[in-house]
Amino acid sequence: MEWIYLVLIIAFVVWSVQIVMVYRRQVSNIQTQIDVAFNSQQDVVLQAEEYELRAGEVAGQLADLKSELETLEQTEKKMEQEVNQFRQQQASRRPTRHRVETDADE
Repeated sequence: MEWIYLVLIIAFVVWSVQIVMVYRRQVSNIQTQIDVAFNSQQDVVLQAEEYELRAGEVAGQLADLKSELETLEQTEKKMEQEVNQFRQQQASRRPTRHRVETDADE
């Protein structure tokens, strides 16, 4: 009867060792997945920081372009006013009574 206890104890020890080996294998697999996830997270954080820097640069460029656009619009308005004034001056001039002939008319 003692040999049955011995066999049961040995079977329990073998089963325990097998459970521990499976547990370690799973821990190794899970640790690998954790490392991959951590590396991916770091990559995403770096990309996010890079995109934030790019967004800041683009926002600065956009602000510069908006101010340049406003300046150009003001210049356009001034030029339109000058053109309108010139047209009014030309329209208000009295035409001469004599005809000026050009070389093309001859």
